[in-house]
Amino acid sequence: MRAVHIQNLTGLRGFAALSVLLLHIRYGDLANAYGDFAFLFQTRGLGVDVFFILSGFILAYVHDKDFTEQIRLRDAMGFWIARLARIYPVHLFMLVVTAFILPMHLLYEWSPADTKYTFYANLFLVHAWGVTPDLTFNQPSWSISSEWAAYLTFPFVAYFTRKWGKIPFALLLTGLALYAPYLQPKMLADGVWTIKCIVYCVAGYSAYQVCRDLPDSKYWRITAAVIAPLIGLMFWTTSIQYYFDLIFPFLVIIMIASLFRAGPIWIYSNPLSVYFGKISFSLYMCHIMVLFVERKLFGMMDLKFEIPIIVAFSMVLYHCIEEPLRKIIRMASKGHHNERPQKNFTDSLTLQLPEPEQKKENKALA
Repeated sequence: MRAVHIQNLTGLRGFAALSVLLLHIRYGDLANAYGDFAFLFQTRGLGVDVFFILSGFILAYVHDKDFTEQIRLRDAMGFWIARLARIYPVHLFMLVVTAFILPMHLLYEWSPADTKYTFYANLFLVHAWGVTPDLTFNQPSWSISSEWAAYLTFPFVAYFTRKWGKIPFALLLTGLALYAPYLQPKMLADGVWTIKCIVYCVAGYSAYQVCRDLPDSKYWRITAAVIAPLIGLMFWTTSIQYYFDLIFPFLVIIMIASLFRAGPIWIYSNPLSVYFGKISFSLYMCHIMVLFVERKLFGMMDLKFEIPIIVAFSMVLYHCIEEPLRKIIRMASKGHHNERPQKNFTDSLTLQLPEPEQKKENKALA
């Protein structure tokens, strides 16, 4: 068994969420007050790109063998329900809060007025599919809408990757990833963010397919130790921003692969980083709303107060909404599927899948 360490990737997810939080908490000119450290607040939302690529990589690790021989309706539905159980409880909670309790356009003057149409688009997770020109209700949820599109395509990506071969498919996705930095939309109506998310998720999936079969080496650990400072240096050197954005997806893929194969690296796998990674989704989903409420009540506060307030709310959201409801939905789904006969998408795809390896670990990661 080759060395893998998922906790490194959990910690990485926490750092990606922190980068998005810092971007929004001192957006634009507000970062200039921090002098040489201003680059920490000027990540241009690239932390979300890390989420997209990492999501595809982890999905490949957990569901690698689920759709390689056939695409059964029961398996696909089970996968989609599992992904909904992961993202929808927090999304629905934040949608209700920002729609009926704390409307965003009343908290911040530039927020667009929300409508019944945009509410239903948010409710059905299609609001980033080109159906609305603005960020509405809980604004960070646009990325969850984009990820839902990627989840819907995942069973087919997994099947055709095995059918066509990993290396040609990986090369195709490398070219797409190179083009993806140009897909920076001016409006959500372009629907380009969703296209970019799908491209990055599939690139992460393909990266796992290649990384999994490479030999063990001490260079995994060396690469993992070097890549993060290199990315930080490139953020700091603003004169190369254009070229940095071009190669950023490849740097992220290399970072994820090396962290996956390097064994435990303390800065990512220590208990604090891992816990921060676990609550990162709740943190990402609630931070804008909490920030707007806090500034409406108290004005601009020091970072030593603002960040703990947001983290505290995200901890409550994780332990009271995200994790309990995810478990309830998964348990209900398993009981429902146990009573239903299996059904295939097509008669030609009827081979039985082998039981996945590392079943216990995969269930925990799912």
